[in-house]
Amino acid sequence: MFISKHIVMPAILFGIMVLLSAYVIVTSNREHGALQPAKIESPNDSCCIPPPVTDVRGELSVYQDSSLWTDQNGKVKVLASFSGKVVILSMFYSHCAISCPLIINDMKKVEQKISTGNRAKVVFVLVTIDPSRDTPSVLRALSKKQNLDINRWSLLVGNEDAVQTLAGLLGVSFIKKENGDFDHSNQITILNRNGEISYKHFGAGSSVDDIVAAVDSISVGL
Repeated sequence: MFISKHIVMPAILFGIMVLLSAYVIVTSNREHGALQPAKIESPNDSCCIPPPVTDVRGELSVYQDSSLWTDQNGKVKVLASFSGKVVILSMFYSHCAISCPLIINDMKKVEQKISTGNRAKVVFVLVTIDPSRDTPSVLRALSKKQNLDINRWSLLVGNEDAVQTLAGLLGVSFIKKENGDFDHSNQITILNRNGEISYKHFGAGSSVDDIVAAVDSISVGL
């Protein structure tokens, strides 16, 4: 069957234009770091889901949330009680056997690496996404097991509404599975003295040098 060149040539030109447009979009995303996936350190790590695309850094303060939390010592507090400090925060749960221990270890490495002059300006906060199992006594036992400094570390549990609200503010995703465990984002968030999100680190068991640099930068002037 004969096909006119008047039909073939426009079709070829259209195909070339589509390919060029796709190349430009991919190149632009790579150059600007767009839509970077979460770093998953193990191919068998099924507890991790990518972070959401939306980023609210600089738009609001986490301290606007007045939800009540109970720490590992049974003390009731609000997030604004950390005002004036640099907060290194992650959402986790104690029954997590894969990524959460790595996240805690990453935060402990940050604690060791930040400059001596800035250590008094920094606090570490772990907020459970599993309030039904992670009671204050469970969190206290975990704190002792991990040898966490009680003057610098707070492990918090709140009700489900408080957990959902904070996760939304931080951009953390989690899904409860049938066995009671969770798929969740591997995210460490840095809050400045006003509770605003200054930096996000994705992944577990990777280098924490970027977190240390962010903390040292934010601590200037405190």
